[in-house]
Amino acid sequence: MCRSEKIYSPPDKRKRNLLVKPILGKLEKKTEILDQRISSLLEKVSPENIKSNLNKLSNFHTRHSKSILINEASDWILGELKGQRYEDVTYHKFNETIDNEELELKNIICKKKVWTTK
Repeated sequence: MCRSEKIYSPPDKRKRNLLVKPILGKLEKKTEILDQRISSLLEKVSPENIKSNLNKLSNFHTRHSKSILINEASDWILGELKGQRYEDVTYHKFNETIDNEELELKNIICKKKVWTTK
């Protein structure tokens, strides 16, 4: 008999199932909820939707930093993110000098809600 067996008795394996079954039930329920959420998101993915979004973004002629059309593209992207239920979608505005010209530019910032099963 080793020294640790004198101090700590071995676990009672008969009690293990009493603890494991409730935990497995909770994990199975959480997995089922996440599977439903993933399935509902995957239903929205299709070649047609991807092509439509790419065509829409491509139709904004030019999107370089000095373009007057850059705001139209960013407004469309912001609207799309809000439509996908991203939270706290806002612009982060900043100034940048490009080719000796001071420009007010903006990035789109948003929060994605973390999935929980609670």
